[in-house]
Amino acid sequence: MPGPPSRAPLARISRPLVSTACLTTCLLLAAALLAACSEQDGDPDEEALTEEEAAAEEEPQLAIETDPEDAAAVAQEAVELALEAESFESLYFMDGPELGDAPAYEFLYTEDPEPRYRETNRGGPALVEVIEVGEGPDDVIRNSRMQNPGEEDSFYRDPEDADPDTGREEWERLLRLIPETVEESGEVTREGIGRAGMHDDVGTGAPLLQDNPVTEELGHLYTGNLPFSDEEWQPGDVRRFHLWIAEDGYPQLLYLHESTTRGSADFQSYLDEFLLFEQFNDPVQVEIPDESEIGGEQPGSAD
Repeated sequence: MPGPPSRAPLARISRPLVSTACLTTCLLLAAALLAACSEQDGDPDEEALTEEEAAAEEEPQLAIETDPEDAAAVAQEAVELALEAESFESLYFMDGPELGDAPAYEFLYTEDPEPRYRETNRGGPALVEVIEVGEGPDDVIRNSRMQNPGEEDSFYRDPEDADPDTGREEWERLLRLIPETVEESGEVTREGIGRAGMHDDVGTGAPLLQDNPVTEELGHLYTGNLPFSDEEWQPGDVRRFHLWIAEDGYPQLLYLHESTTRGSADFQSYLDEFLLFEQFNDPVQVEIPDESEIGGEQPGSAD
């Protein structure tokens, strides 16, 4: 008897577990995610460069960069930069045949570890100093002694009812001579860039200028004549100034010169003033005397 008819084997149909449309969507999402991660994890150097460029764009440009011919703006900006400096070293001295004991000031300032200002005048037989501590200042210490070899410092404080004027006011007064001189001149010439203090018209009688490292630095030079009153002026009399401003906008040197006729045309007298800015924003040490070194009153004062 014949057996049951044979059946053809069923064909196995293979179906994808995920549809083609769904797979395409997943691939697109993965590509978008990778792109986003790539943007977030961009080149740090490129990001830093972008931040630096943005900061440079936001930082205002200096007058010495944008318009160095504008002497008034350059001079005023130099004063503002100097007043905001975290530290400085500066000198003021004079030279001339009729001066006698000419003043010779040194100015030091730092804000590390606190505001400290020290002003020293070595222009005569006695050394005179003032040291100011704090914003107020909170403390003012003075020193007065002869400059003979072996003389010891003699620190003291002013009486409580003393004039509250501070030493730094003198430095700021000298600093403001820069824009005042430019304004007084009226006609200022920018002569280009050169080494501060190195000019044929600048007096060389002051060794402090010759030996100072600021004379090795370049600066923009501004020059001009200054007026005499009609009563003072005689033919041949000269008043002029030379001003150097560094390429970063800070002042370097203000030189004031006056030559006048005294008595007769055969005798010419002169007076040179130098306001020298040795550095800004570099470390400066301003030492404060120990409390045990500070006396109760000014040396030589009456009892």
